[in-house]
Amino acid sequence: MTKIIAKLKRLKKIKNILVVAAAASVIVYIGVQPALDKAVSNPQIFRIILFVIVIIAIGIEFYYESHYAGAERFLDDIALQVNDAGYYLTAREESDTESYLNAVKNDLAQCGYKERESTDIDGLEFDELYAKGKEYLYCVTLDSCDRNSIIAYTDAARTDLIRNRLKKSGECVVLFICDEAEESAVELSKSFSRSVMSRYNVITVSPATVEVKTKRVYFLGNRISPAQKLVINNVMNCDFPLKDKFIGKEKLSFQEKLEAEMSDFNIKDFKSGKYNER
Repeated sequence: MTKIIAKLKRLKKIKNILVVAAAASVIVYIGVQPALDKAVSNPQIFRIILFVIVIIAIGIEFYYESHYAGAERFLDDIALQVNDAGYYLTAREESDTESYLNAVKNDLAQCGYKERESTDIDGLEFDELYAKGKEYLYCVTLDSCDRNSIIAYTDAARTDLIRNRLKKSGECVVLFICDEAEESAVELSKSFSRSVMSRYNVITVSPATVEVKTKRVYFLGNRISPAQKLVINNVMNCDFPLKDKFIGKEKLSFQEKLEAEMSDFNIKDFKSGKYNER
């Protein structure tokens, strides 16, 4: 996987150089055109050459976007998951879900987050909803958290933001505070975010799971974003960037499995949809 990511980065760099060179050629030609028209008997040839250069640049850009850009973004996401710490450790001392939620609420209030009307969507009830600017935090307390819980509640939060609250952009964290996080929930917490994109706007909804008994926090901690800082500062009560003592050293089994699955990654299989089931 590392080799093909490096190859795609090289191709992108070459593509960018060619596109920039074509754009520079256009700018230079516009500047020298009056003098060029007077200096040569057949300036039309330069316009033809410039036209060919521009067409080639457009063709290269289109070819890369249609054949390689999707794979590059996909592998970048996979690399984040594989290279992320297996888990993080909260600095909070609370050992039950209710106390932990109350501690998070107090910190959010002190940091300027405003409590919003409680949310019940499609039969799913959220304990709390906080917002600050374009950052949103939905809180859920559960005895046990599994894959189905994460999918259902994140979908409900996304629906609430778009349909009920008419938001067009922002970053949302759905926080699950539980006694026990099942393996399926852990994997989804570290590999899952859902984005709703319009022409210029994006709403990203990502889960984070706190297992209060073990003090472990599962989320995609190496994705630089407002959600990352929200979880670290307000959910974990830690400073950003994180100190080593709050970063779990061991990898999770799903990360090792994912890295092995991607070892034979190829563009043909990606375009055929082989990896869409993840």
